[in-house]
Amino acid sequence: YSVETKPVLEWDFENGAKADDWTFTRQTKPVVKDGALHNESNEKDPIIRTPVGLKLNAADVTGIRVIMKSNVISSSWIHFTTEKDQSWNAAKGMSTTIPAKDEWVELFFDTTKNVNWTGTIDCIRFDLIDAEGIYDIKKIVVEGKAGAKNDVVVDGVALEIAPYYIENTGDEYYVVADPDSGILSA
Repeated sequence: YSVETKPVLEWDFENGAKADDWTFTRQTKPVVKDGALHNESNEKDPIIRTPVGLKLNAADVTGIRVIMKSNVISSSWIHFTTEKDQSWNAAKGMSTTIPAKDEWVELFFDTTKNVNWTGTIDCIRFDLIDAEGIYDIKKIVVEGKAGAKNDVVVDGVALEIAPYYIENTGDEYYVVADPDSGILSA
């Protein structure tokens, strides 16, 4: 069993995507070279912002995946604005950590865990490193739900659960925990 998502929006710099209409702060003008968006910053917390007016239905999005490498191990953040709330703030942000330097890594920001990810998403801001440094982005994918609910059987009990809530790691399957039913993994 595999869980599939569908790209709702994608910037694949390895295959010719451009970021000409994006906003870049605290860094040199990025260029696409060697299959990645190359960024250099001599200041802390460089920022990349998508164009305003994305018009993403938040309910259709399950997460944002970034494939990148950096010459620093750092916290990574994304922030967003909605059509109803145009302010940039920590409440409308998600974070993870770049686990290794000078290696391609895949970061995942789970939008379903942010209670403010609602309505229509207007703009996304990427604070991918919080230090001075060099970083390259191969791809950014805004992921959505791949399909309707599927029947999943756990310990003989059929569950109606959407496939994007299931993770397969070899011979193990993990489902979202439900404190009422006690299901933690299967």
